[in-house]
This record gives sequence, structure tokens and C-alpha cells, in this order.
Amino acid sequence: MEGLGFYIWRLENMPEPYSLAQLLKAGNVKWVTIKVLDGTGLYNAKGGNQKLLKEYYQALKEANISAGGWQYVYGEQPGLEGDMAQAFWEEFKVPHFFIDAESEYKGYGTAKKAKLYCDKLHNGQLDIYLSSYRFPSLHGSFPFKAFLGHEK
Repeated sequence: MEGLGFYIWRLENMPEPYSLAQLLKAGNVKWVTIKVLDGTGLYNAKGGNQKLLKEYYQALKEANISAGGWQYVYGEQPGLEGDMAQAFWEEFKVPHFFIDAESEYKGYGTAKKAKLYCDKLHNGQLDIYLSSYRFPSLHGSFPFKAFLGHEK
């Protein structure tokens, strides 16, 4: 990723789609990633309806801003979490996706869970990024290599 970008957690706190896109364009923002999944559940989808999310993606695309998605992963059902991320990509065809993995991925056996998740998600057509701890050396039990070393 290059240029100025940011995360959107809750669309309900954002201006309407075209207003947001114009604000971002005026601020020279190059990319945005919107929370679309929380574990195995949809996020920013009222009652399971992703109409508003689609409106934001359309407005951002028209403003020439790269818009992707992000998912907080818990590792309790890593295969299903990966399936959900892949299904999201198949529907939205976003250019990038961020995996937000944190404390739930610390400890014994988490590297295997990370690999299972990544096996489901990596499809060779999507730029995937890990969003996690700022100082890896302080989090030795986190499976950074399992997430970052995965082949597409």
C-alpha cells in the first residue's frame, strides 16, 4: 500500500458515501479499508444487508480511492473465518484485505490456526496485509511468520 490511507470501523459514524469520498479525495487519501467481518459474522451490514457497504465502495471507486476490507479474527473457527473472507472477496472483488489478529492468536497452536485461515483466504488475486502488534519483539507467542510467510 502506498500513500495516505486509513481504516473505517463503523460506517454509521461516517458521512454519507459520496460526501465521505469527496472529503477523502480533497485530503489526498489513496486507500481506505472498511471493517466487513468480525470473526465469522458480517460487519457494517444492517440486518445482514450490505447495500450501504456497496454504496460506500461505489462512491470511493468513483473518487479513485482504493477501497478494501478488514476482518477481526478470533481463531476459534479459523477455517470458517477464512471462508467468510474469501466469500466477501468473491462478492466485492476488493483490491486489498487486512487481517486484524491480536491477543486471541497468542499461545500454543495458534500458528496452525493462522495457516488454516490463510489457506482459505489466499487466492493470488488479492493483496493481503496483517494488522497486528506494533512491536513484534514484544509478542513472541504471536504467529507472525504463519500469517506473513504464507504463499499466495
